[in-house]
Amino acid sequence: MRHGEGVGDLDRAKTIAKELGERELLEFFIAVTRERPGNWFIGWGEHNPDGNGRITPLLNGYDKWLLARHDPADYDGDWDKDAPFVREANCSECQSELLSYAKSMKCPVCGTSCHGH
Repeated sequence: MRHGEGVGDLDRAKTIAKELGERELLEFFIAVTRERPGNWFIGWGEHNPDGNGRITPLLNGYDKWLLARHDPADYDGDWDKDAPFVREANCSECQSELLSYAKSMKCPVCGTSCHGH
């Protein structure tokens, strides 16, 4: 593909992605990166220099989470496309901080089942 070709397709993909709910955006990202080499993640972060919601502020002042899907072993059926990411967990295996729409989630790094609060 030469420079400039396919731009219309990229613009269409961006337009579609903007219309997706939070859970759908995670599913979209997983689908488009599944066949790529390596292990891809999508995350969410915010500047939190005062450490609001934490026992102590982080040294760099940024909260960062990897977005995690629900654990299919614990749930039947599908989730609402707009299910909000409000459940936090820490993976006991790889120590990743996770954010999910489900209380029971799978760590996107190592695949460990994690339980949020």
